[in-house]
Amino acid sequence: MGGQRARFLTTFDATVYYMIYSMASGLPTPPSFRCEKLSKAGMRISEKDELAMRFVRGILVALGEKMRDDRLDGDRFKANILKLMVGKIIKKAQESEPNLARVTYEGIERINRLQERKAAVLDLLDAYGETMADSLRCIGEVPKKYEELQKAIAAWTFYVDILCDYDEDVKTNKFNPLKQDDSPTLEVLFNNEYAMLFELNRTVCGRVVDALNATKNQSTEWYAIRGILTHAMVSVVPDILEGKDVKFKYFRELTKNMRAMKKSRKRFDEADRYVQRTTGEERKNGKGEKGGESD
Repeated sequence: MGGQRARFLTTFDATVYYMIYSMASGLPTPPSFRCEKLSKAGMRISEKDELAMRFVRGILVALGEKMRDDRLDGDRFKANILKLMVGKIIKKAQESEPNLARVTYEGIERINRLQERKAAVLDLLDAYGETMADSLRCIGEVPKKYEELQKAIAAWTFYVDILCDYDEDVKTNKFNPLKQDDSPTLEVLFNNEYAMLFELNRTVCGRVVDALNATKNQSTEWYAIRGILTHAMVSVVPDILEGKDVKFKYFRELTKNMRAMKKSRKRFDEADRYVQRTTGEERKNGKGEKGGESD
């Protein structure tokens, strides 16, 4: 989520979908995967958790389909760069999850056919959400309300990619469901079609909020997912429309905020322990008790 590269590097998406599965299935809270880069250190966090690795493989398979699409669209340079970076682990993921790879391939083919027919943007977002839910079902089924959350998150991710890719798609004459002849850049499109973009954003984000609220509970996973999605929805799209680079922005800010919260909590705990310790010592010495001195 949050732009092409953030999505390409897979591990944060895998964590979110794993947390949804964990929340739906009552599993222990999953580990926190690295989101900034796909490294051996990041993969080692989850390599002993086979279920976690299946979610990582699922996102890698989706990345493989994106690379295939880039080659078909003539963007061999990007596809070749990505192949050098992650080609081997994508192939391994496809071999380890053949059913998931097949379902993902079929879903992407449906999306490609919709693009060829120049389908409306919401139809494409729905198709992408359905494809992600179908792929994740190969890993493990969840009740319908959690599947709706998977679909809404996947659709939002695809929506962000459409916005991020707009300028490049216009420049290279690729399909983009938002493309307008009189809008060569996203900035111009925003000025010309403000009402349309506002309504689209309201619809896509509204679906995420509705799906999130439908799954509300007191679990750690739910509050973590709410924090991630809320932070993403209020910061990523506005920054894209302002022409800012959002590839890692909200990940960095979220990490920074979480560290600040942990630091504050640590200081609070230290202060609380100090108060308890000193209060205990005063009571032990006979000070601070009700009724003052004894007769």
